[in-house]
Amino acid sequence: MRFARLIVAFLFALWPALAHADFTVDDTHQAIYEASVNHGVSHALLRRLVRCETGGTFRPDMVGDHGTSFGPMQLHAPGELNTFYRLGYTDPSNPYEALDYAAQAILAGRGPRWSCW
Repeated sequence: MRFARLIVAFLFALWPALAHADFTVDDTHQAIYEASVNHGVSHALLRRLVRCETGGTFRPDMVGDHGTSFGPMQLHAPGELNTFYRLGYTDPSNPYEALDYAAQAILAGRGPRWSCW
């Protein structure tokens, strides 16, 4: 039984990396472009925010703040991450969802909630 728990814990720890392996840095750049075009938010602003939030890597699978901020926009629990889920988004490491959400949040006046604002 202990071995089974160990295996489950190991798989649970690996799940974020396995679940988000399909998204790349190129997806993050494409998501920045699409969110900018779809919502009329400055491409340069979104790019600057993602660059800062990811430490310049643009990696969609970023985890920060000791495991409480996720994705290229570092959506933080309990803050913006709760709103993200409440609005029907499902994966903060999906750059298309994260950037779409961020663009809408910026338009709603919540841009200053990001530390990189």
